[in-house]
Order: sequence, then C-alpha cells, then structure tokens
Amino acid sequence: VFNCLAMVSYTLEVVVYNTHWHQRSRSAFRFGVTVFSKIRIARLLQFVQVTRVGQALLSDILLMMRSIRGTVKTTACCLFMMLFFLLCSSFVFVEGVLQHVLKHSADVS
Repeated sequence: VFNCLAMVSYTLEVVVYNTHWHQRSRSAFRFGVTVFSKIRIARLLQFVQVTRVGQALLSDILLMMRSIRGTVKTTACCLFMMLFFLLCSSFVFVEGVLQHVLKHSADVS
C-alpha cells in the first residue's frame, strides 16, 4: 500500500512540477501535491514491521511516553490539590476581612 502511494505521489510531483513550473508556490494544485508527498514518510512504518531494531525503538518510545503520561498525571493531581487548598484558604481570608470591615464600619457610624 505504501509503495503504491509513493509511486502515485512521485508521478504527481513530476507531472505538476513540469506543468506548473512557472507558478511555484502560487499554484494550489502544486501545493496540494507537495502536502500529499509528505505521506511517503509513512513508509518508515515498513522498517518497524520488518526489523527487530525498529520494534525495539518503538517499544522504547512507548515506554518513554507512558512515563511522561504518569508524570503529567501526578503533576496535574498535585496542582489540583494546591488550587483547592488555595481556594479554601482564600474563602477563609475573605470571610475574615468581610467580618472585620463590617465590625469596624458599624463602630465608625
């Protein structure tokens, strides 16, 4: 499948570059073919399927992603708890200030 897509993208690039050579980046069709040619990078997946080195590389990347996810999860929980405690303490502070202002404003009047 990837080889067929690569052949189609190569053919389209050759045709577009020879027919729209004077338009360069102003041609929407030429731009679309250039974006479509980026799909050829997916052929690297064949390397992962065929070799053990590719599978080992992929497993290491997955391990790193899992550890990053765990770290972000822990950080998010800590941040949530800190925000919760900050919110609770700010409510207590605001209530105290409000009572103080009401008490002293009644004494002044």
